[in-house]
Amino acid sequence: MRFVSRRGISHQSASPSAKAPGGDAARALTNVTRLTAARRVALPTFVDSRGALTAFESNLEVPFQIARVFYVYDVQAPFERGGHAHVHADQLLVCVAGRMSVDLVDPSSTETYVLDDPSTGLFVPRLVWTRLYGFTPGAVCLAAASNHYEQSEVIRDWDEYVRRALEP
Repeated sequence: MRFVSRRGISHQSASPSAKAPGGDAARALTNVTRLTAARRVALPTFVDSRGALTAFESNLEVPFQIARVFYVYDVQAPFERGGHAHVHADQLLVCVAGRMSVDLVDPSSTETYVLDDPSTGLFVPRLVWTRLYGFTPGAVCLAAASNHYEQSEVIRDWDEYVRRALEP
């Protein structure tokens, strides 16, 4: 997985306002970031003549108890996934096949990750706006989440997200 950080770049294409609706409110914000908790997670991988096996476990490699696992596949350009934030769910994303890009956005910064290694995950903390895009043909993104899915816990409106992200 390659990582490209846009934190601290003032160019508009790197600001949340360039990627999300309602960006005027976010453009005025400074020194607020939830992205410092996001990180790459090396997953134990065992390789021999039979192939490779990668595994991860709750509260070991994954910094939370896993309550739900799902996967995203057959995403064809120009379509994207994500475009929302989870209020209480942390996630680990692993591109188990192919390649994809992930933008993690908070009211003041954006970080872009390219996921292309099934032995490396991306920890996404709760209340971070997430955009998944650039899926190659055959790409599969496996996600482990700390909570069961509840639609009421998903923020899909950027202005609502900014308001909630700035609450103490």
